[in-house]
Amino acid sequence: MNTTCKSLSALTLAFVLLAGLSSTRAAAAQKMDLNTCSEASLMQIPGVHKQMADLIIAHRNYATINELSDKTGIKNEQMLARIAEWSIQPYTTPRAASGGNGNSGSGFGGIAGR
Repeated sequence: MNTTCKSLSALTLAFVLLAGLSSTRAAAAQKMDLNTCSEASLMQIPGVHKQMADLIIAHRNYATINELSDKTGIKNEQMLARIAEWSIQPYTTPRAASGGNGNSGSGFGGIAGR
């Protein structure tokens, strides 16, 4: 195969791979309102199954994604972050809310004055 053909093949492969990634991100770019979206829409979020979608719908109204923990019992931070990517409701990660470093506040991993 000549170099022009190899370059074209590599370019085509790169385009196909990027198109696959873009389709998932494009879906997330069209964010949904958890207070009005359908069960089918919620189930488009990776990891959200029928029971979880029904639980989210049953406990509506949400001002923030963080309210999902209290109202539905969804505690997994990764799942909440994933839902936030698809939702118009704001989300504050627990680390951001507690100061960001996850330490006890000393800035030294919980070891103060040693």
